Amino acid sequence: RSAACPANSPAISNTSPPTGTGCYSGVNLSNGTVTFPAGTYYINGPISLSGNVSLSGTGVTLVSTQTIQTSGNVSMSLTPPTSGSTEGILFASNSSSSSSFSGNNAANFSGLLYYPNGTITISGNSTDGSSGCAEIVAFSVTLSGNANLAANCSGYNLPTYGSLQTTKLVQ
Repeated sequence: RSAACPANSPAISNTSPPTGTGCYSGVNLSNGTVTFPAGTYYINGPISLSGNVSLSGTGVTLVSTQTIQTSGNVSMSLTPPTSGSTEGILFASNSSSSSSFSGNNAANFSGLLYYPNGTITISGNSTDGSSGCAEIVAFSVTLSGNANLAANCSGYNLPTYGSLQTTKLVQ
């Protein structure tokens, strides 16, 4: 659906936060606090989070045609919907490029990161905490540094694979 967004869709930025669900041309946030109201956001462009950004939102799904890049001290407290057509999905993209969560991210997000054609790298001190749900479907996944993912996904109707004391490959 995101490719069908009008060319003149607004971008989400520090000076233009999301006003509700719908089409946006990209997300570029650096420093500040942004709250996403519940719903599905179609992003016809990249998602870039850097500096001291704090994101929050409950019942949120971000669908992008491009990548997500986080760096710096990004703090995320995002959860996906618990019902409906995007139940359990937090981030989704059809991009074949690389997305990354790097730096000192306190990404206490829960949900599925769905990038079946692209790669996801989680590095540095990136963590989604001990009580979240982070499931990743991607062409390739790289974890390095002190990356930490939690697997408490029963509330999102996603498969549960147990504790991730070690990385697991599932089909």
